[in-house]
Amino acid sequence: MDLEQCLAIASVATGARGGIGAPTAPEIEALLDFTRAVAHASERRSAPLAAYAVGMAWAGAEPDERVTFLRSATAAIDAAAAERSVLA
Repeated sequence: MDLEQCLAIASVATGARGGIGAPTAPEIEALLDFTRAVAHASERRSAPLAAYAVGMAWAGAEPDERVTFLRSATAAIDAAAAERSVLA
Protein backbone atom coordinates (compact mmCIF):
# COMPACT_ATOMS: atom_id res chain seq x y z
CA MET A 1 0.00 0.00 0.00
CA ASP A 2 1.08 3.55 -0.49
CA LEU A 3 0.80 6.36 2.05
CA GLU A 4 -2.54 7.66 0.75
CA GLN A 5 -4.12 4.20 0.92
CA CYS A 6 -2.87 3.69 4.50
CA LEU A 7 -4.23 7.09 5.54
CA ALA A 8 -7.61 6.37 3.92
CA ILE A 9 -7.89 3.04 5.73
CA ALA A 10 -6.87 4.66 9.04
CA SER A 11 -9.48 7.40 8.52
CA VAL A 12 -12.27 4.88 8.01
CA ALA A 13 -11.12 2.61 10.84
CA THR A 14 -10.89 5.42 13.38
CA GLY A 15 -13.82 7.51 12.17
CA ALA A 16 -11.50 10.50 11.78
CA ARG A 17 -13.49 13.67 11.26
CA GLY A 18 -12.75 15.08 7.83
CA GLY A 19 -10.36 12.24 7.12
CA ILE A 20 -6.64 12.16 7.64
CA GLY A 21 -5.07 14.33 4.99
CA ALA A 22 -2.00 13.17 3.17
CA PRO A 23 1.11 15.21 3.88
CA THR A 24 2.56 17.32 1.09
CA ALA A 25 5.70 16.16 -0.73
CA PRO A 26 7.87 18.73 1.11
CA GLU A 27 6.40 17.56 4.45
CA ILE A 28 7.22 13.94 3.65
CA GLU A 29 10.79 14.84 2.67
CA ALA A 30 11.28 17.00 5.78
CA LEU A 31 9.78 14.37 8.09
CA LEU A 32 11.95 11.60 6.62
CA ASP A 33 15.04 13.80 7.09
CA PHE A 34 13.96 14.54 10.67
CA THR A 35 13.42 10.87 11.54
CA ARG A 36 16.79 10.00 9.95
CA ALA A 37 18.51 12.64 12.09
CA VAL A 38 16.82 11.40 15.27
CA ALA A 39 17.58 7.75 14.44
CA HIS A 40 21.26 8.51 13.84
CA ALA A 41 21.66 10.83 16.84
CA SER A 42 19.96 8.58 19.39
CA GLU A 43 18.44 5.16 19.66
CA ARG A 44 16.87 4.16 16.35
CA ARG A 45 13.53 3.45 18.04
CA SER A 46 13.34 7.12 19.06
CA ALA A 47 12.59 8.22 15.49
CA PRO A 48 8.90 7.16 15.32
CA LEU A 49 8.24 8.56 18.78
CA ALA A 50 9.87 11.87 17.89
CA ALA A 51 7.85 12.03 14.66
CA TYR A 52 4.65 11.38 16.62
CA ALA A 53 5.46 14.08 19.17
CA VAL A 54 6.22 16.58 16.42
CA GLY A 55 3.00 15.65 14.65
CA MET A 56 0.96 16.22 17.77
CA ALA A 57 2.68 19.53 18.53
CA TRP A 58 2.38 20.91 15.00
CA ALA A 59 -0.89 19.34 13.84
CA GLY A 60 -2.73 22.66 13.62
CA ALA A 61 0.02 24.42 11.71
CA GLU A 62 0.07 25.04 7.98
CA PRO A 63 2.13 22.59 5.89
CA ASP A 64 4.83 25.16 5.12
CA GLU A 65 5.18 25.95 8.85
CA ARG A 66 5.61 22.26 9.61
CA VAL A 67 8.27 21.94 6.92
CA THR A 68 10.15 24.96 8.26
CA PHE A 69 10.04 23.58 11.81
CA LEU A 70 11.15 20.11 10.71
CA ARG A 71 14.07 21.49 8.70
CA SER A 72 15.20 23.63 11.66
CA ALA A 73 14.85 20.72 14.09
CA THR A 74 16.76 18.41 11.75
CA ALA A 75 19.61 20.91 11.39
CA ALA A 76 19.80 21.32 15.16
CA ILE A 77 19.86 17.56 15.77
CA ASP A 78 22.49 17.01 13.06
CA ALA A 79 24.65 19.81 14.52
CA ALA A 80 24.37 18.43 18.06
CA ALA A 81 25.25 14.92 16.85
CA ALA A 82 28.25 16.22 14.90
CA GLU A 83 29.47 18.20 17.89
CA ARG A 84 29.08 15.19 20.14
CA SER A 85 31.07 12.98 17.77
CA VAL A 86 33.89 15.55 17.59
CA LEU A 87 34.06 15.68 21.38
CA ALA A 88 34.06 11.90 21.75
